[in-house]
Formats: sequence, structure tokens, C-alpha cells
Amino acid sequence: MIGGLVVAAVASITFIIPLPIEWLIVLRVVQGFGFAAVIPALDAVADRRAEAQGIVGTALSTATAVGSLVGGALFALGVAIPFVASAGAGIVFALAAVPWMLSAGARQPVPEGESA
Repeated sequence: MIGGLVVAAVASITFIIPLPIEWLIVLRVVQGFGFAAVIPALDAVADRRAEAQGIVGTALSTATAVGSLVGGALFALGVAIPFVASAGAGIVFALAAVPWMLSAGARQPVPEGESA
């Protein structure tokens, strides 16, 4: 999870470098893989899986609705500002996730014949 956020943040910050379109496409794919690496964290704690999926679903819906407005407002401040803000937010969220992941502990094995 944390690695995925860091990969996505690094890919986001590199968008401020003037690169050919091919490289921007590659960076966007890398950024997508970074964000996709966060999704398995939903299943990290079996007894709270539904709660985690609900929170992520709400966050994704809110991000879709609000992200364009915030990104546009940041773009008005400068072309690179949305990418710097995205990278900064990714690093902040990665650091904020560390204590939560440490407190969650290791998953307990599910006895055979039972579902998680």
C-alpha cells in the first residue's frame, strides 16, 4: 500500500518535467500501477473489509466530483501546481498510513473450510 502511494507520487511529480508525449503516457501507466497497488489493502483486515471498501468507495466518488474543481483551481495558480499537490498528498497519505498498518498487525490464517 505505502509503496503504491510512493510510486504514484513520484510518477505525479515527474509530470512537471517537459517530456515527449510517449514518456508522459508511460508515466501515467506507472502512476496507475502505483494507485492499483493500494487496492489489495482493502482485504488486509478481514473483519473490517466491508467498512474499508465503503470508505474507499466514498473517497473515490468524492474525488471524482471534487478533483476536477480542485485541479482546475490549482492549475490557475500554475501549470505544475496540480502535480506537485498530488505528489505531496500521496506522500502525506503514505506516511499517515504507516501507524495504521503497524497497528493492524498481521493477518490471522483462516481455518480451512471457513471463508474470510
